[in-house]
Amino acid sequence: MPSTPQAPAWSCADGPYDDTLVLWGGSTRAGGTALMHRALRAGLRHSANFAGNDLAAAGALPVLRKAGIRVPEDVSIASYDGLSLAVDLHPALTSVHLPHEEIGRTAVRVAPPHPPGRFGP
Repeated sequence: MPSTPQAPAWSCADGPYDDTLVLWGGSTRAGGTALMHRALRAGLRHSANFAGNDLAAAGALPVLRKAGIRVPEDVSIASYDGLSLAVDLHPALTSVHLPHEEIGRTAVRVAPPHPPGRFGP
């Protein structure tokens, strides 16, 4: 069973952090669709959604549309990745670009050396 990250040490604009408003597990388009269905069935009403990636956000869009919820007029959607599909959707997603290649290079550069024999010769 995946672990749920700890709540951040910050407050929301409307008050303290509320983990009942955070749904985990939708890192694919189908996952985003399922999570948005779950949120709507649970009666969660919100002014904004933040998806963990663009694919999950893309999956949420048609669910909102079918429910008669307009994006961005009624609710906003934002996500991470900066994939090209974000601008091809209607409406286009607000997406934060992550420099994956730079992150990978930095991780390799700062990682401590592995013990001899543990991961190879």
